[in-house]
Amino acid sequence: MHVKLVLGVAVSLVVGGSLGARAEDGWSGVIVAGGGTLPDYEGSSDYKFIPFGYLNLNYGPFSGEVMGPRVKLGYTIGDHITVGGIVAYRGERDAIPGIGAVTIGDTVELGGFAAVHFAPGAFKDDKLAFSTAVMTDVGGVHDGTTVTPAVSYTFFMGRAVRLSFDASATVADENYMSAYFDAAGFAASGGLKDVALGTTATVMFSPNWGISGRAAWTRLVGDAADSPVSEADNQFFGGVGLTYRF
Repeated sequence: MHVKLVLGVAVSLVVGGSLGARAEDGWSGVIVAGGGTLPDYEGSSDYKFIPFGYLNLNYGPFSGEVMGPRVKLGYTIGDHITVGGIVAYRGERDAIPGIGAVTIGDTVELGGFAAVHFAPGAFKDDKLAFSTAVMTDVGGVHDGTTVTPAVSYTFFMGRAVRLSFDASATVADENYMSAYFDAAGFAASGGLKDVALGTTATVMFSPNWGISGRAAWTRLVGDAADSPVSEADNQFFGGVGLTYRF
């Protein structure tokens, strides 16, 4: 299963975005429980439902996220820069009959991220963020690396509704592309793999409790789109979660 922006950055935005958050008076955090639908694998035309859980903790300049099979730790420098590390589990992809695409085993990926975030207008709670994440296989399965630059804008409508819009692109090296997109008679090369757009709405119906919805679209491009592995170049995600803030 490939989570990428759809459940990576996406779920962070679902809960309102912890990027650069500071808990000046002690601990703060968010817990989310919900579910969503996403493709069976990158390029699949079949979808599946998955439950997901999310935990975010902040203390001063330190932040931590547990998001399904991914853990992210961050440190905010000053008011505008956050850097940190990521460790993620990537599940197995079964062989695809008829096209010569082999089984890709499960593995662990390590990486890091850096982000710049600031309030661009008159409202201090608005947030414009530019970030880049780099992930590399350390389990010896695909031995590949991906780089994902992203931009997001988050703002409030009234005191209870928060909206976010985001865009990203993913560049994958030849090792990654070969593992996940090679098929009989087709050899994938490294390069731009996909572009993505998403939006998130969070409605708080009390100071602590709320509900969030997320919709995202990913478009496979280049060899990822040309590969016989890709049954559908347009990939969609939709999800909803119950949110608790503390």
